[in-house]
Amino acid sequence: METSRYEFKDIEKRVHSALHENLTLLSAFYPPTKEFKLVFKKDMFTRNNRAGFFEVIYYLLNTLNPELTAEKLLSWPIRELKSEPKFRAEVVAYVNVLNSLYENANIPTCQPSSLISPGGYRFAKFMLKISQLVVYEHLKKTCISLHSHIKPHKNINLGTDKELNKVTKAIEKETNNLMENFNKYHAECVNKSTELIERMEKLNREIQKSRETLEDIRADLNEQYPITMSINTVKEKIIELKRQINEVQEMNNLFVSGEQLMKYLSDPSMNVEHQEEKFNVPEDVAHIITNTENLNLCEFFEALKVFLETKALQLQSPTDCCMQQTKEALEIYSMRNQETLNQLEVQQAKIRNIQNKLRALIL
Repeated sequence: METSRYEFKDIEKRVHSALHENLTLLSAFYPPTKEFKLVFKKDMFTRNNRAGFFEVIYYLLNTLNPELTAEKLLSWPIRELKSEPKFRAEVVAYVNVLNSLYENANIPTCQPSSLISPGGYRFAKFMLKISQLVVYEHLKKTCISLHSHIKPHKNINLGTDKELNKVTKAIEKETNNLMENFNKYHAECVNKSTELIERMEKLNREIQKSRETLEDIRADLNEQYPITMSINTVKEKIIELKRQINEVQEMNNLFVSGEQLMKYLSDPSMNVEHQEEKFNVPEDVAHIITNTENLNLCEFFEALKVFLETKALQLQSPTDCCMQQTKEALEIYSMRNQETLNQLEVQQAKIRNIQNKLRALIL
């Protein structure tokens, strides 16, 4: 079956590309010289390239077997034009040695004259076979096992080759699908990773801001409520505050009781119970209350009035000075009571403020 012109061009393109890939991979493990780097480029052998041929062929052979290369390529490095024919002859002879020395060598044989114009499909294929041998030997040294040999088996015919190509294309298709799925999954993972990184950076900023706020709160607490007292003093202060709070609570309870009593006394439906056996009438008013069996409120209050007037005559009337002192004392006690209430309110507000700040720090 004849190969069309377009198919041949495609094969030639793949040969040049494979040669470039092999040289690129080898250069990652075996650093080339600066002269090699000057001439090395993609599709460098599509046309005649004498300088590229000399540098690349020596790099490949020296990478494969430095000792044997130094023995076989005596004319290297090439410093003058008349050394080139000798170098080409040495390369051809060296390739023949490699084909017999290495089991997997499959380098096409050629004449030194075919290397005068190093370029084109046949020359690129010649260089590709050498690069494949170098890559294979490198993998053989670094890998535990290899999946297949690079030299074709003698029993492979055209039908077998077509079947291999068919299987290879199927594998390539499946590989491309897997690679496409992997790229999609990788892109999704990258996006999720980016989102997570942004969220982590945001959380880190918020944590840093919270730490700064916490430090400010601590500084304010130390400034407003410096701890200069001992633990025992603080305990005594707390006990005193509790005592004052209890006093205020007692006063509040007394006020509530008085309020309830006033409400009870002002109730119009209130009933008065009279117990005759407990009702003792003083002698001073016995002539007013004559009937103790039934309570007569008019007689009772009249007798109470007379009794109080009689007893009032026995009491010493308070002087103006005494009344003034009593008034002043009551005013002083009232002021102290108000000051105590104000202090308790201030302390209570401070305690609430401290509780709120502590609650915020805990949360």
